[in-house]
Amino acid sequence: LIGKFNLGKLYEKIGFNKEIISRGKFAELTAAEQRSFRPEEAELFAKSAQHAYTQFRDKAAYSRSMPIRWKKMHKEESGPEVMLLLEDFVDALGGMGRAVAIAKQKANIPQEQPVTLVEVSRPSPSLPEILSGIGVLLLGWTEL
Repeated sequence: LIGKFNLGKLYEKIGFNKEIISRGKFAELTAAEQRSFRPEEAELFAKSAQHAYTQFRDKAAYSRSMPIRWKKMHKEESGPEVMLLLEDFVDALGGMGRAVAIAKQKANIPQEQPVTLVEVSRPSPSLPEILSGIGVLLLGWTEL
């Protein structure tokens, strides 16, 4: 899922005025959150999102030694688009609750038994780590 917020009305309500100085046709693509995309920007954004998805899908399929086969899941009510999912790539559609239910089933844990979910995430980098990363990138420094 990818998108862009248009915060123009919020900025107007709180009296915030943002001025962007830019150069180049697509320089404001992600910086101008106070307005909607221009037609050319929307087209580029859509193409970029599709490219990112295609790259992800193909790499995920390749890493699982899966051929890229598609199957029709369901037709959207709101339009003619048909949702396609990589066959055998997605076990089920749903949120965290559905994922926990499937995990319980595979682990032979009764559905009514409570479980504790633990979020495992990478800690945010410290300021020195950020600065050393910038130094390495910009100046070739190996330590501060």
